[in-house]
Amino acid sequence: STDYPKNELDKTKRPSISKLLEIETEINKETIFGLFNKPDYTKDEFILNGPSGRIKCHFFKKHEKYIGKVVKIIGEGEISSTGEIKSISKILKISPFESIKQKRIITENHEIKLKEPVEINVSFEDKNWILYNESFGIYALDSKYDNALDKFQEDFLFLYNEYYLEDPNNLIANGLELREQLIKLIDGEK
Repeated sequence: STDYPKNELDKTKRPSISKLLEIETEINKETIFGLFNKPDYTKDEFILNGPSGRIKCHFFKKHEKYIGKVVKIIGEGEISSTGEIKSISKILKISPFESIKQKRIITENHEIKLKEPVEINVSFEDKNWILYNESFGIYALDSKYDNALDKFQEDFLFLYNEYYLEDPNNLIANGLELREQLIKLIDGEK
């Protein structure tokens, strides 16, 4: 007869196994944002329409207050073979999504680094994403989120070129105030 080694669980390794399970769970946690569309009550699901596409999410009655609003969802997601989020099967947290903060302004040919992030308010109205910052007077609108963000950054670049880089002697009072705001925000020497 052959003696096989006896397999026993080593109690000292139990914490290591627990850590592996935690890591695996973290890998599946996804964060998405978009417009919370009307749910399909027969399937207990809704579609979140945002920059990552149309993502199917599990729906609970307690989520009804978010219908028609832009939200941020953290949940356990199913990922496609191309790395895109296909669905969120378990919502861990849902909250209104009202703004983003950008530490850099990036356009096709420029990058502007900021000393502190600029807040960009986000809303969705009449099938359009609206990204805006009232203090700089920037309002960007498009049916696609990424296009609205590009427009916002292009408008910021315009302010950079017309006010930040401009000789202050060529500006009137409002222009000088805007220039001072930009000087405080932009990471560069002025």
